[in-house]
Amino acid sequence: MSNQILFIVTLSALRAGDMPQSFHPPYPPSPVIAGLAFDDRAARIEAPGSDIWPVTWADDGNLYTAWGDGGGFGGNNEAGRVSLGIAIIRGTRTDYRGFNLAGGVDAPHPAPFTGKSEGILAVGPKLYLCRDGDGSSPGYFKFVELYRSDDHGASWRKTGVRFSKNEGDFPANDAGIFAPAFCQFGQAYAGARDQFIYIYAPDSIDPGHWRVRLPGRINLLRVAQDAVEQKDAYEFFAGMDAQGQPTWARDSACRRPIWQDAAQGTHRIAVSYNPGLKRYLLTTITIDRSGWMSLYDAPEPWGPWTHVQTEHNPERWGRLTIIFSFVNKWLSADGRDFVIVHTRNDHWASIPGRFVLAGESLRQTMPVEFLPDAK
Repeated sequence: MSNQILFIVTLSALRAGDMPQSFHPPYPPSPVIAGLAFDDRAARIEAPGSDIWPVTWADDGNLYTAWGDGGGFGGNNEAGRVSLGIAIIRGTRTDYRGFNLAGGVDAPHPAPFTGKSEGILAVGPKLYLCRDGDGSSPGYFKFVELYRSDDHGASWRKTGVRFSKNEGDFPANDAGIFAPAFCQFGQAYAGARDQFIYIYAPDSIDPGHWRVRLPGRINLLRVAQDAVEQKDAYEFFAGMDAQGQPTWARDSACRRPIWQDAAQGTHRIAVSYNPGLKRYLLTTITIDRSGWMSLYDAPEPWGPWTHVQTEHNPERWGRLTIIFSFVNKWLSADGRDFVIVHTRNDHWASIPGRFVLAGESLRQTMPVEFLPDAK
């Protein structure tokens, strides 16, 4: 059994009160991160009835997020309910507050459109958002479309970038992609590795259901920052060449997954770069959506990926999971301390924690409140 699985059993699964079914990592253990420790007593939960919650860090110092099927902050499943809303998060990791911005209870602006979003990104003074379809299932899988905001989320306009199976962007036997997620770097995309924006999207496989996708495949797209509103500038990762360098193709039929788990699958995802640890972090769901969370890391956007931790913990993550986002604004300077924002049973939720690095002892490196037997 790997170190990661041992870590889960001793720290996470026992807190959940039930033992998870067997999980077999599709990649070897991370050489950098041994696991995660969480301070469950500092967890927060807000916005009942609203889900998804991708997060980006903008030039004004605030966080921006999107939710689906609820009233956002101060709302619930009925009050202020919209298909898709935009919110702003002000404050620090310990005293933040969320406010509806477009759609939802007491919002100063109307909801921009229907659909859902797992991808929001600040680049300089602009915000970009990937809209997934025009409603919930089955409308969610109709298309992926890019919007832009020049007023920090108050209003949005189409960029003209749109990918759709029904509009010929994927081959006949190819169900296309869904739920694109932007790789998050620093504030307003500061600290990016190069001039490209990187976008991750699972293969749809079967748009007729919301279950975990089997086989699970995650694709990578890139586009130059100065061409993000030009559809013909987008490229799909097409595999590694003989020299170990990534190759790219404009044709979606040439795409190759950067991550895959044929046996246990994947669903919606989030990706960020941790500059303190110098690792790309990819979170996803595996097996089913009843409380599973998996974390993988890599030295480059395309890999090679290694496994950090997988746990089944409905007490911590809820029994309906969607995405898990590391918030780069709330990382410590060394990258060790983090906050994860996630969907917990159709709520906004956040939980702080700390990375345990390879070769470290949990008890030597963790504050006492992070330990499983802390009083």
